[in-house]
Amino acid sequence: MGRRENGRIVVADGIHMRKNAHEVRATIIRMAQQDRFQYKYITTVVPQDPGQAGKEQAQSIISDLAGHKTKSVRETGPKETRAEGLSAQWQAGNVELVAGPWNRYYMEEMEGFPSAEHDDYVDASSGAFYECVGNLGQHLKRRALAA
Repeated sequence: MGRRENGRIVVADGIHMRKNAHEVRATIIRMAQQDRFQYKYITTVVPQDPGQAGKEQAQSIISDLAGHKTKSVRETGPKETRAEGLSAQWQAGNVELVAGPWNRYYMEEMEGFPSAEHDDYVDASSGAFYECVGNLGQHLKRRALAA
């Protein structure tokens, strides 16, 4: 995911897969390598689930990505809240998708959230969105102050 000069969000690619942890990790590494080759200046963001196990998993993936610009971001708060910023942009038509075979699955999850069977694209995209436009923690703090 990236942000165009005009402020619009563009999702360049997505992977729809249901595999074991080893295959998922191998795919993350392969995609980071491909993205760095294709786009040069990227940051790979690894979501960190709450708790010690999430911290250790994120650190392990970051170790596997040695040589890449990588960081972990701790996920906090309800998924619905984390998805609000991207959801607003999606509904306003400010999110573009680069055409690909993954588009159907992506749009089904985005349109079906929060009641869709799966929400992996929504989770990943929400985190990527805040990486592109700002910090989720700041978003949540502003929201709390406005309430």
